[in-house]
Parts: sequence; structure tokens; C-alpha cells
Amino acid sequence: MLKHATAWSVVQLPGGVLEWTSPTGQLYRDIPTSSVLFEPDADWNDAFANANANAAANAKVAANATATANANANANAGFDSGEDDPPPF
Repeated sequence: MLKHATAWSVVQLPGGVLEWTSPTGQLYRDIPTSSVLFEPDADWNDAFANANANAAANAKVAANATATANANANANAGFDSGEDDPPPF
């Protein structure tokens, strides 16, 4: 571990390479072992597409259920049970 008051210096080069200079002037390169590369996975893309298709189908079912509920409410809007008192609960 290096302290904040040291004769070592560091410069970051392209590709994440760190070039350290010792107090004696010797150079040390710290080269990363690997780079992270994200590539789309076909299985993941298929799962994502299926999830989107299921969400769209679920939204359509929900919209149909709402329309049916609204139609039923409108059909029962003029219904009179003949009772003026609300139910006892």
C-alpha cells in the first residue's frame, strides 16, 4: 500500500494500463488481466422478447376485463333493488 507522501508516481495509459515510476526512476507497467466485453446472449434476448410479448398480452387481457367491468356497471346503473336502506355491514 502506498502512502499519500511517496516518491512513486503513476500515469494511466490507454487500455487501462498503469505505468508506475519508482523513486529510482524505474518503470513498472501494470497491465489489466482482462477487459469486460458485453455481448448479447441469444437465450437472454429470447427470454426478453417473450417477457415483452407476455406483458402485451396481459395488458390486452386487463383492458378487456376493464371494458367488461365498465359495461356491467353501466348495465346495472339503472337497476333499483327496491330497498332504500343500505345493507347492514
